[in-house]
Amino acid sequence: MPGRADHSETLYRDGAQLWSERRIDDAVHVLEAAIIASGGPDDPWWFSASRALAQIAMERDDLDLAEHHLRKLPDQRIGQAQQIALRARRAMLLGDHDTAAIEASVAVIRLSTDPFDDIGSLMNGAIALAWVGEMLVEIGHGEAAARVAADGRTRIARAGIDDPTLNAILTIIEAQSARLTGDPSAAARLLRVDPKISPDLGILVAREQARHNWAAGDSARARSIYETALEDCERWGYRSLGRLITAERDSRPPTPRTDPEPIERWAERSMETQLAAHRPYALVLRLVIDDDPGRYLDLEDRVNALLQSEPELGEVDGFGTDGDVWELFVNGEDPAALWDAVGPLIEAADPPAGSEVDIRVDDRVISVRLN
Repeated sequence: MPGRADHSETLYRDGAQLWSERRIDDAVHVLEAAIIASGGPDDPWWFSASRALAQIAMERDDLDLAEHHLRKLPDQRIGQAQQIALRARRAMLLGDHDTAAIEASVAVIRLSTDPFDDIGSLMNGAIALAWVGEMLVEIGHGEAAARVAADGRTRIARAGIDDPTLNAILTIIEAQSARLTGDPSAAARLLRVDPKISPDLGILVAREQARHNWAAGDSARARSIYETALEDCERWGYRSLGRLITAERDSRPPTPRTDPEPIERWAERSMETQLAAHRPYALVLRLVIDDDPGRYLDLEDRVNALLQSEPELGEVDGFGTDGDVWELFVNGEDPAALWDAVGPLIEAADPPAGSEVDIRVDDRVISVRLN
């Protein structure tokens, strides 16, 4: 009798085959069955099925459902890279190109720090890079996409596997990258792709041909090709791609973007920027929990009521506890005035010894014992 992993793998592969045949409703049914059969995220096929369902949801432009399927991350880094690459695609579909670029950076970093070089790891890593590359060209990062595609080619060569679909995806990325960077070989590269491999590849090739016509000044021919691509999107159920093509037809192809730093630096740079711009809370109350923890919830209610009656002072931004200390986070433009208003409520709660408050003073924080 087959084990649970064998059953979930079989269901996943059956669902993936139905998906490739564009029998989408059947594919979703079988992939959902694979998730149930897996018993949970400890089975690697749970993540495979979840990623497939996320991609189908994105094809259908159901981005909330895609987010649901991409919420968890597997333990191993190649799986994380694939998951995060798809999160980048979702961000791009939402129109959040900055977040998409940062997620792409994280995916590349995760992949670069993975130590495994067996055939499966090499090919799964190449797939993750292809997904990153597809997203990068969508937001105009031609140079980074070319670099990512080259890394994908290297992994495939090391694996020694001939995957026509993956090769076609990388070729389209290379053609798009060449166009974005002003390389005249872009159109010639596109001719190497067999659009019959899968419907979406045929749509992507057609869209790229439309872009070449647009760049050549033949907008009428470009729009005609766009219309044909949109008919195929409708026929095969690629709703999000159809939305992107419609917007492009009515305006123009994506504008090329450049970045002086390698993609691996993008996420780190974003974190550095956020940290530099971070401003501490006006007040952070840290009250030691005694045998009457319920009174801290009452205290939060009283602070909330006070600030709702005087909203110019600030607002409560949340609370939390680790079981030993209860924290209340309060923000406002004038921490001193805020503490003058909130302090009497804290003192009336008679906080236990060891309790303290952090008060923002300019860009510094001072801590004051409450008892």
